[in-house]
Amino acid sequence: MKIRNLPNTSITSLLVVLCLGCLFDNAVAQTWTLTSAPTEAWAAVASSADGTRLIAAPGNGPIYLSTDSGATWSSNQTPVAAWAAVASSTNGGCLFAASAGRLFYVSTNSGATWSSTNSFSTNTWAHWASAACSSDGTKLVAASGYGPDGVAIVTSSDSAVTCRVLTHGSLTIFPIGAFERAGGVASSADGSNVVAGTANLFSGNLTGGDFFASSDSGVHWSQIPWNGSGSAAVGWSAIASSANGSNLVAVAMPPNFSGPPWFTEVLTSTNGGVSWISRVALEENWTAVASSADGERLVAVNSTANLSGIYTSTNAGDSWIPNDLPGGAINLSWTSVAGSADGSRLVAASGQGIYVSQPLPVMSLTSFGGNVVMGWPSTARSFGLRQSSDITTGWVAPQGSPILTNGWYQWSTSPTNAATFYRLASP
Repeated sequence: MKIRNLPNTSITSLLVVLCLGCLFDNAVAQTWTLTSAPTEAWAAVASSADGTRLIAAPGNGPIYLSTDSGATWSSNQTPVAAWAAVASSTNGGCLFAASAGRLFYVSTNSGATWSSTNSFSTNTWAHWASAACSSDGTKLVAASGYGPDGVAIVTSSDSAVTCRVLTHGSLTIFPIGAFERAGGVASSADGSNVVAGTANLFSGNLTGGDFFASSDSGVHWSQIPWNGSGSAAVGWSAIASSANGSNLVAVAMPPNFSGPPWFTEVLTSTNGGVSWISRVALEENWTAVASSADGERLVAVNSTANLSGIYTSTNAGDSWIPNDLPGGAINLSWTSVAGSADGSRLVAASGQGIYVSQPLPVMSLTSFGGNVVMGWPSTARSFGLRQSSDITTGWVAPQGSPILTNGWYQWSTSPTNAATFYRLASP
């Protein structure tokens, strides 16, 4: 393909051809990139709806934030604790962080400052395990357990200023049970439909669990008996919800578990948890799940040795695809995963770092001042421009560095009669 001094109409048709070179064949799996976040034993991550604002919490240390999809991270004004769960509003303005101890922190300014909420940071609930919030950050559901009094599942309708204990009808069932373990919680976008799961512990082994659902933001709850394929009862450990609260994906452990070896299942529901289908039959240690707003794009992570550790689905769990990791990395002990509302941008936490998966970038092409200007989004930080006179070989970086302007990298060249091919490439 020759780049000549063409009018804008020809440049437009040329753009189509060049962009095809940027869209690499990636139908098999999404590719992940290690971010610049410090190497920590990361415990939890959450994302804004557009995937640009991320929050990550380690098992012991300060909370880290990113405003550019993981390209850079900062920990200014963040408390230090043994964090276990985080949640984010749609715009990333309201953030929640719960520790494995008694601390529960809230930020209403995108993490610039944090404050402890007395109603949630209490001696009664010793170990927070999971948290989820509505899209505006006002409604919250969280679970705590491992304490001598069993499990607490609480909700709030005022951004955790005050809380409400899970009730079953008119009966307050906090604590749920002295031998129960806190599991996963999830919330619809408006915060009205919330669910929570627990796991029963007996002599250190899981013997089943309870699943609860509420359609009035946690004012009243219903205990839903197990109704699904596979195990007769399960111990719930992680749950994610679609925006309407109907489509759920969960990690659960079969009954009468006496491991090791440890293994869990990935389940889905299309009716708010009334019935379930076992989706991933592999006997692996699945640890966390995430869902797009429509419930079609799902992601599940595990900490099983010798596996990629990250699996994605684009059809609500009907089929799953192992994802590509840098250098074929394995044994990363994945602990948490989150994504944008459309499921295109994902973030996952492991004991070795934080990874992100972004949409493959599309390169634009325009003419300006007699030059051809190529551009691509700054979020595609692992991609660089390459050129070659032979489309099959000899790809090298062109001379000169791209200029970053308004969130886009731009590189320009003077048209010539020589055949030159351009594409974006990732190491």
